[in-house]
Amino acid sequence: MKPVFDGLEETLKAMKVLDATVRTKTVKQGSRIAMNRVVARARQLAPKETGLLRKSIGLRQKSYRKGAVTSTVVGPRRGFASQVEVTLPDGSKVTRRRDPQFYSHLVEFGVQAHSLGKGSRIRKNIDKGGQRHPGVPAKPFLRPAWDSEADKLPNAIAEGIQQAVKKAGFDLGK
Repeated sequence: MKPVFDGLEETLKAMKVLDATVRTKTVKQGSRIAMNRVVARARQLAPKETGLLRKSIGLRQKSYRKGAVTSTVVGPRRGFASQVEVTLPDGSKVTRRRDPQFYSHLVEFGVQAHSLGKGSRIRKNIDKGGQRHPGVPAKPFLRPAWDSEADKLPNAIAEGIQQAVKKAGFDLGK
């Protein structure tokens, strides 16, 4: 399915007239508006153990000097580390420091069963009575969020850019 852009020609004409700085700002605003849909969906899909991972999901943007290239990254943000109470498999509760930016990939992709011994291989540590991590199944939330919104993003970006162009004071003739 190809995206259909309404008012694309008028928007592109307005973009050509804009100063390079304003143009970059406009593209950033448009992509931010569109990618907020992915952020909202990822927050809905993220597993809620403590709620910290859900809170940390957001977006970061970067513009590059050469060309009108702007990247928008959705994922866990910095600054959400905190002490949380965790229930262990034996039922006891302990307080641990959790920082979603360091464990979100483990939630998204899961963890394979492995040895917990220092520098050991899986079999080596079992033979010596060492501990094993049982592994954790994957609970994807970012990829499904992207997949559910991907077909809507081109039009959302175009709409966001149109809003930003109108905000900059240009009439798109609609």
